[in-house]
Amino acid sequence: MDIHPALPLIGLAWHRPQPAVTMFLFAYFDESGKFHDQDGRICLCGFGADADHWNRFRPEWDRLLGKHGFTAIHMSQFYSQCRMRGWDESKANEVLTEFVDLLRERVQFGFGIAVDGKYFQHKFRVAGKPPKDPKRFYTQRLLRRMRDALIAPGYPLSLALTFDEDEEFAVECYQIISRLRRDNSDLRELVVSIGFADDRVYPALQAADILAHFTHERLVTGQIPELLHRLATPESGSILLFDGGEMWDESVIDRNWKTLRAAEDMPRKNKKRKS
Repeated sequence: MDIHPALPLIGLAWHRPQPAVTMFLFAYFDESGKFHDQDGRICLCGFGADADHWNRFRPEWDRLLGKHGFTAIHMSQFYSQCRMRGWDESKANEVLTEFVDLLRERVQFGFGIAVDGKYFQHKFRVAGKPPKDPKRFYTQRLLRRMRDALIAPGYPLSLALTFDEDEEFAVECYQIISRLRRDNSDLRELVVSIGFADDRVYPALQAADILAHFTHERLVTGQIPELLHRLATPESGSILLFDGGEMWDESVIDRNWKTLRAAEDMPRKNKKRKS
């Protein structure tokens, strides 16, 4: 299955039978990479599902943790922990595959945005345009992607967002989302809750960490990691809808540059045209 390098700027609509009543979707996200790091490659990724699916997911995730002797999955430590056990990379990925397959079987939606932040700002600087914040861009893209995938097809939906707690990220993230909600009535109606939590208490954030890790690896290497491809590949028994996410590397930024340069931050849905 081909994982699309980037979506059209108009977004994507998935098709699934619509519920008869409003669905409350809980979505959990984590970021990987920091803009102030040397390479400036950043991504924001996560999963969404209704309460019934998350309630079935939680005990099975905990069972896998116990089976393999982990208290939590943190990708910044996972491979070093595996080496300390005498596991090679193949064994480590074999174990991680069990967690990935649980996500495919129990979680409904996956979302991911990755941006080469340094190149993104370089393009605006060279063009003599006011700089744009790549974090604002990837948060805007994430919300637009969710809006287009879930609202455009007509889902009656309310969305609760939870992000992995990180003081630096939390302040920026809340400010960005608050501004976008203020300026877009459909987002105000869609996003009813914004929170931050400890991934040791919320395993869904550990799942988001796995997705963010492999999405960041793809952005850095230009290659699709096997487990990222697995998440994006439908299979019998899999309910996860995830197309690989958006990958804003240099080539995609260049290809969409005219649109990026002219674009606002998620224009208001009913914005009046100037006469």
